[in-house]
Amino acid sequence: MSTHLRSQEFVDALDGTLAVDRLEHLDGCEACRMELAGVQSVMTDVRPAGAVPDPSPLFWDHFSERVRHATAADPLPGPAPWWQSLWRPAAAFAAVAAVVALMLVTRTPPREDVAPVDQIALDTTAADQLSDESESSLAFLSAAASDLSWEEARAADLTPRARVVDSAIERLTPAQRAELVKLIREDLRSME
Repeated sequence: MSTHLRSQEFVDALDGTLAVDRLEHLDGCEACRMELAGVQSVMTDVRPAGAVPDPSPLFWDHFSERVRHATAADPLPGPAPWWQSLWRPAAAFAAVAAVVALMLVTRTPPREDVAPVDQIALDTTAADQLSDESESSLAFLSAAASDLSWEEARAADLTPRARVVDSAIERLTPAQRAELVKLIREDLRSME
């Protein structure tokens, strides 16, 4: 069983140059004959339009002359005024100066009463590495201090320094802040 004719074979069939074995397929295949009839119909509709005549031999000479005249008639652009060549660099310089000024104005001086980030990270690491004995001691101290009121803890200087806590919270990433809020809420729920 042979395959249907390809596009090029339909063109060959119209030109009368189709191979003999493919002609035998065309004679036996209704689908290929209908397709060939459709292609032949299109070709018959196109032929009456006639051939497009070639342009006159002088066309290209006249064409280049017309292009030359048209371009000569348009004036060439002159140099830009002096102020136009200066405004772009001046605008760039002004933008950079504004950014630097804004950075200097909004820059906050480092706070000396705040523990450095390295020390805070070291403290939390040390807290994570407490031994069982240290944890039991911490649990004892926590139980002992749980009866203290806030005023008594403040009088004993057991309350955290507000600035240190604020600074540590400011340095947290948004994900760490969300986790902190979650932990505080859990602690508040357990106290209820």
